[in-house]
Amino acid sequence: MVAAVTGGGVEVHADGGTVPIVGVFNGCMYTDPTSGEQVFSNYYPASTNAADIIAFVIDDPMVVFEIQAAIAFPIADLFGNFDIVYTTAGSTKTGISGDEVDVSTGATTATLPLKVIDISQDPNNQDVGSSNTNVYAVIQNHVFGVKAAGLA
Repeated sequence: MVAAVTGGGVEVHADGGTVPIVGVFNGCMYTDPTSGEQVFSNYYPASTNAADIIAFVIDDPMVVFEIQAAIAFPIADLFGNFDIVYTTAGSTKTGISGDEVDVSTGATTATLPLKVIDISQDPNNQDVGSSNTNVYAVIQNHVFGVKAAGLA
């Protein structure tokens, strides 16, 4: 997830942060400063200092995302609001992030970044008794408006 920063750019939303979220990073385009070649990438290398970076961000506040929970997700916590936790580094090959739902932060707090609305229907990832349950979530604290308080 990304948040807006001064100057019109976006940066990774910090876990524990309360700044409204713009959306989910979905790749970028930039001119490689060494080769001069145009690059389309699933991630932006931290060591690159390009002057023309364009981030592709899924910014629709109604999009439902599938995200992994850091531990088993209890059904009783559905429709609660949650923070995120970065448990692993993202993949430079696929662009898939290491963000997970921090199940221990479930609350009614409206400024938490995610609202979990359902358990994944994927038969390989829907076991609520096992660690890393996949869940469906929407951005709760979105730059285009905060949704209602959670139930957790």
